Amino acid sequence: MAGWFGGVNVTALNRGVIVFVVLLSLFLCGPFGGLVLLLATAVGYVPSLVNIRRVYCMGAIMVPVMFYSFGFA
Repeated sequence: MAGWFGGVNVTALNRGVIVFVVLLSLFLCGPFGGLVLLLATAVGYVPSLVNIRRVYCMGAIMVPVMFYSFGFA
C-alpha cells in the first residue's frame, strides 16, 4: 500500500480536499457557512504572518468559546 500511496499527486489531492470542504460547507450551511469558512481561513493565516506559534492563537480562540459554551458569557 505504501508504494501505491507514494505515487499519489499530493498537490492534486490537496486541491481536491479544499474544493470538497468548500463545497460541503456551502451545501450544508449556505452562504453563512462560506463566510465562516473564509473568516476561519483568514484567522488561520495570522500566526504565519506575525511569526508566532499556532498554539497561542488556538488558546485565544478556544477560551472565549469555552466560556460561551459553559454559559459564562
